[in-house]
Amino acid sequence: MPKLLHSAARSFLALPRFEDAAPHFALRMLEENSIPGFLPLRPCGESAENELCYEVSGLRSLSEACREQALRAAELRHLLLYLLQALSRLPAYLLSSDGVLLQSDYVYLESLSRAPHFLYHPGQQRPFSETLSAFLQELLSLTDQSDEASVVLAYRLYQESLRHPHALDYLERILGASEPAPQKEEPLAPVNDTLVSEIREVRTEELPQKKSGGLLRRLFSHKEEAEPTAEDAVFLEALRAL
Repeated sequence: MPKLLHSAARSFLALPRFEDAAPHFALRMLEENSIPGFLPLRPCGESAENELCYEVSGLRSLSEACREQALRAAELRHLLLYLLQALSRLPAYLLSSDGVLLQSDYVYLESLSRAPHFLYHPGQQRPFSETLSAFLQELLSLTDQSDEASVVLAYRLYQESLRHPHALDYLERILGASEPAPQKEEPLAPVNDTLVSEIREVRTEELPQKKSGGLLRRLFSHKEEAEPTAEDAVFLEALRAL
């Protein structure tokens, strides 16, 4: 079972270490590198040699944040576009996306920018396409049910992950296709955040076509899928029929 550890002004999330399932190479890679977008792995000490400890100082879990305020469309895009950026960095460290553990209890947010940090566990054996679908289903339950646009977006993302599990760049296209007009409210993160700048460069006309291969299509093997044709109204009608 996961648990929180506190030492002076630092906090850690401790998870069981699965020696049989954890590749030694992946564990060493995490110990020797701080991968952008992922929680840093830290030594647990001799008393916790069977655990992996991730530093979460100054952060709070997504599940805790959602207990205070449900997710809306802008926050869903913010969260998932950060996930795409984090995934794109794994190949540089020779790590498989199957090691990403996606659950609201294991995703941590910065207090001001709300930039998410994801957890990479070398013992995770579930295919990432299944992990992502389960996470999107959880996000649907954490979405503000009174906001129609937010529910439609969350439902579309979840349904596309089921219909096209080996063509996950469809999710990338959905996220970039209906970006709302700028609002006067405070932005989700500072303008000088380089990662946010990368995300804001995504535009519908720049997104990959079916056969060109998007960010997620390059990360996962896939078979050819038909182009999605459903519109928001169709998904909303399906929701009302549930």
